[in-house]
Amino acid sequence: MADLTEPRPRIDMIVSAGDYEWPIVGVWNSPVEDPKNVMKSSFDNVASTRKCCRAMEPMPLTDLMSLVRYIFAFRSTEDKRHHKRIMSAGAIHPVYPIILPKSGINEQPILYQANHDTFVELAISNASKLGDTDNDVQTILPDADGHVVLLAGDKGRVEARYVNPESLLWRDAGVALQMLALTSTACGLGFCPLGILGVDALKGLLG
Repeated sequence: MADLTEPRPRIDMIVSAGDYEWPIVGVWNSPVEDPKNVMKSSFDNVASTRKCCRAMEPMPLTDLMSLVRYIFAFRSTEDKRHHKRIMSAGAIHPVYPIILPKSGINEQPILYQANHDTFVELAISNASKLGDTDNDVQTILPDADGHVVLLAGDKGRVEARYVNPESLLWRDAGVALQMLALTSTACGLGFCPLGILGVDALKGLLG
């Protein structure tokens, strides 16, 4: 049996470098509504009817932004920890949601920054790599015409508190995916996890 690398809290805590410094080129100034206004289903109904949608119609970009904000915004800060509607190991929340708008809607990828409760537009380092990601999405979901939400994990933030942090990062991403699926269902929106790692998308942003 292969050696298991279980995550363990660090005795000698490393000071985290803080938020990742993304290549920001602008701030999104349009208002984002609260999605609770369109949530009308009970939790049991949401959990029972949730399914992956492989054929989807376009949706307003601001509707997706409100959904992302609802999930990833800070709910409260207690005991020097940040609390959101999603769980995170050690309340670290190292997963960043990046919206890759469908072609023709918006030229720049959009990142939600929870620390500032702000959406910002990111620079594109390699447009062809982002194009490769779009091709991958179209191959998996040829009948879907929607936006892509990229979940980017900051390993360094988890590593500052845990030895062997990789599995915790994957778990946090999985929690975010589940919450995206449930919240989308509650809002009457289609959602489908793609199963691709998004390496080309990150190369498109960071080079």
